[in-house]
Amino acid sequence: MKPSDPLLLRLTEQLALRHPPLVGCPRQNVWAPERAWRYVRGNAVLSAIGTKLTISAPFGAFDIYATRDDRGWIVLQFRGGEWRPWFEDDAKLLGALILLYSDLRPSQIAFILENRGALTARYISPPEADDARRLVADALAGWPGDPPPRIAKNTPRARVLCPYCPAYTRCQAADLETGATGDWVDL
Repeated sequence: MKPSDPLLLRLTEQLALRHPPLVGCPRQNVWAPERAWRYVRGNAVLSAIGTKLTISAPFGAFDIYATRDDRGWIVLQFRGGEWRPWFEDDAKLLGALILLYSDLRPSQIAFILENRGALTARYISPPEADDARRLVADALAGWPGDPPPRIAKNTPRARVLCPYCPAYTRCQAADLETGATGDWVDL
């Protein structure tokens, strides 16, 4: 939901990024593309050290923040909370999308993590070209789909993310309609 106050609207519009729809949960990315304030807050941090770049891809353009140093281009990501294992999977897929759909050749994908008031950085190497092609081909399987693909509901990622997802009810309804309930757990 967009803020009604003109200053907050300007802030949100300036800092909003178009998220790559294949990274994370495609259903949430398609059905609930509005980003909560916590995403805008993280983007504000990234904008202080990086440049906003747009990547054009057949499934839609998306934005990233990146910076350059003696290691080359570093793609920037922000996450709140503790490190989660799926952050690395997201970084690899994001790196693959950037490699395949742009001229940018990142040396690293940096996660700026805020946890309990402290900032840390964690670096992930992007995939090699063959792995990048495989990752993107896997992500595009069933894309865009009706309904779009989703993350497996019986994973640690789903247990953390699904209960707070703005598309949760619609996702559950789609699963019931298609009979895709075999991996449901009590979320």
